[in-house]
Amino acid sequence: MIKSDLDNKTNFSENEKITRDTLPLMLSSNEAKKIGISRSMFYQLANDQSNNFTMKIGERVFIHRDKFFDWMDRVTSCKGFY
Repeated sequence: MIKSDLDNKTNFSENEKITRDTLPLMLSSNEAKKIGISRSMFYQLANDQSNNFTMKIGERVFIHRDKFFDWMDRVTSCKGFY
């Protein structure tokens, strides 16, 4: 099995500040919850074929952190929101 960023730092303490750089490169639905994305919204985003930030590996679905935040910057025009 290939180890990735997902195997590291998936458990954040309540006091740890969550920033773009402290999140793993590929976000599962559990990591997405840490930044306020519900499980249903995560899968809605993942199933949207028009975005370029989701990836499916086997049956698992991931969001590419940097591509997601770049997309958020474009659609919200709120640079530095996170």
